[in-house]
Amino acid sequence: MKYLIFGASTGIGKALAEELYQKGHDITLASRRIHLLENIKQNLEGVPNIISCDISQEEQVKQTISYADKQMSGIDIIVINAGVGMNEQILKEELKVIETNVKGFTLAARKAFDYFSNRNKGHVVGITSVARFRGFYPSFAYSASKAYDHIYLEGLRHQAMRENLNIYISEIMPGFIDTPILKNKEELFWVASAQKAANLIIRAINRKANKAFIPGKWWLPAFLLNWLPQKFLVKILP
Repeated sequence: MKYLIFGASTGIGKALAEELYQKGHDITLASRRIHLLENIKQNLEGVPNIISCDISQEEQVKQTISYADKQMSGIDIIVINAGVGMNEQILKEELKVIETNVKGFTLAARKAFDYFSNRNKGHVVGITSVARFRGFYPSFAYSASKAYDHIYLEGLRHQAMRENLNIYISEIMPGFIDTPILKNKEELFWVASAQKAANLIIRAINRKANKAFIPGKWWLPAFLLNWLPQKFLVKILP
């Protein structure tokens, strides 16, 4: 299969690239931090195609998809993993989250969908989070952005169904994954390695899952988060 991964320089995206390389897939990696992609390419024997891309810039997203299409003679699966987190209620930082996680996600998802729509086949994979179920202090801008991503993916899936397109839309909802974005991990539970998460994500992609918790046991905390009154969540969450 031929993969394009947005947000491939660290964390889940980097682990996905490594696992897909080991499984023999063609991969193109995109990130703002091209120097990190160059390191990955070197470690993977020069196999991946790499390109610098700021996902919040429409022209760069368009050029990235065009580059991947040309380099691999087509794309089968586009993974949107690019995103930023924050832990402070500073408007400037919240706007950065919105710029990448909302505007950038929308650009990548829409361009990916349109690319596959023109070919009537393909698979869009969006990485959201279990944080999308509720607004958590102090990172509620992040939670809100992931809730938006969830709804947008649902909308694309609905469009594909209504237009009878052979396009799959998968939402991947990781729990606590040991990546640079995770803070105070020693105080958390069920922290999975990026490599384990990557393998589970690949399994979800292979079965064309509409939605998948990573790891799967996160369905229970997600259920509780969705239904418990906020006054109880305030008491039990750090």
